[in-house]
Amino acid sequence: MKTFETYLTDAERNGCIDHRLRLQRGPGGEVRFDIHPVDRDGETLDLEVAGNSLAPFFNAEVAELLEIEGFVTKEDIEEIKRLIRAGLPVPAAGLSRDDVPEPEGDGDTRL
Repeated sequence: MKTFETYLTDAERNGCIDHRLRLQRGPGGEVRFDIHPVDRDGETLDLEVAGNSLAPFFNAEVAELLEIEGFVTKEDIEEIKRLIRAGLPVPAAGLSRDDVPEPEGDGDTRL
């Protein structure tokens, strides 16, 4: 998952300094937002706010759309959820269990 800083510096490198930020609320009232370049193609980043800290979150609506369009499978989505719950990095392209360590702890994989 790309950091907020990397997102901004990559966008700046591509000539984009204006961004749209859209507030969202998680199911438990969490403050979340997505950010996307204004009036141009570019990457969208989904983040959750906790005080002054930012963390990625799993956007189930986007995942469902990707699955419907055939970009990912239900298994891909479940693997992404598992990685996020475990605090492990999500590969940018292609999921391979061989490349990602198993989570430590009690094995609880609920969201």
